[in-house]
Amino acid sequence: ELVLKSKEQKLLCDERSYQTLIQTEGEAVLISGDDRTVIKAGEAVFLPAGFGEYKVSGSGVMLIAANPPRYFAGIDLGGTNIAAGIVDENYKIVATAKRKTLTERSNEEIINDMAAAALEAIENAGLKVADIESAGVGSPGSIDPDNGIVVYTNNIGFKNVHLAELLKEKTGID
Repeated sequence: ELVLKSKEQKLLCDERSYQTLIQTEGEAVLISGDDRTVIKAGEAVFLPAGFGEYKVSGSGVMLIAANPPRYFAGIDLGGTNIAAGIVDENYKIVATAKRKTLTERSNEEIINDMAAAALEAIENAGLKVADIESAGVGSPGSIDPDNGIVVYTNNIGFKNVHLAELLKEKTGID
């Protein structure tokens, strides 16, 4: 909660979070460079991540809700490599990790490496598993996407593998 007085107050909306400014009482002015936006009681303004430094002035009470960034994991299962990556809500790649697939191995060994690559990418991003909102997997072959099952791959040897369930168990990512 920010109680506004006529004096300008400097604030920052950095690269890692976005903000919502809610004017609950009175009237405020949002100043960013040469732009000025009036915010009246009951109105809200959204500031995207990386908006930068801004100033507010006016009277009344303003609530500033800083929303944490959202991150997503992706795993690409290929015949040669397993690649994992973490992206932010703006689809910017934050970190990656990679393993050789080595298709002659068992399904369990390959899935363990998929999980390890995802967890390494999370660590490389400086995040925790709890910071990851969801994950997706790209795989060759026939897929049952509704149930998270790899029905068949001719190059990796997966047959009716419940990949989504197994990866969730091994990584803790929903």
